[in-house]
Amino acid sequence: MRKNINLAIMLIIPMLMGETAMNTVTLEQAEVLAQAGIDKMYTENKSTIDKDRISEYDYGWVFEVVTYKYLETKDVRDLALGRAKFVVLRNGTVKDVPWFVRGEKPIYTYVTTGEIIRE
Repeated sequence: MRKNINLAIMLIIPMLMGETAMNTVTLEQAEVLAQAGIDKMYTENKSTIDKDRISEYDYGWVFEVVTYKYLETKDVRDLALGRAKFVVLRNGTVKDVPWFVRGEKPIYTYVTTGEIIRE
C-alpha cells in the first residue's frame, strides 16, 4: 500500500506544480511505473529493469526486464526465458511486450494495436 501511495505522490505532485505537461511522465516516473508492472507480473523470478538497455522513443520508453541474479552475474543462464519488455507511454500507460517483438516500429504497433509485425 505504501508503495502505491509513493507512486501516486511521485506522479501527481509534479503535475500540480506545473513541472510536467499534463498527461506526460518523466523518465524517472516511467521507471517507477515499469518496475511496478514488473513486480506485479514477475513474482517468482525477481526481476527488474536493465538500466543499461532503456530506449527512448517519441511515444515513450522501452524497458528491458532482467533478473536481479543476471545483474549480479552477467551470466546469460541467469536471464529469464527471453527478454521481456515493458513500455511506458508518455501519458503513463504501461504495457508489457513479448520478448520476440523487437524494433521501434514493431513495439509501437504492438503497444497501440496489439498487432505483431516484423521489421
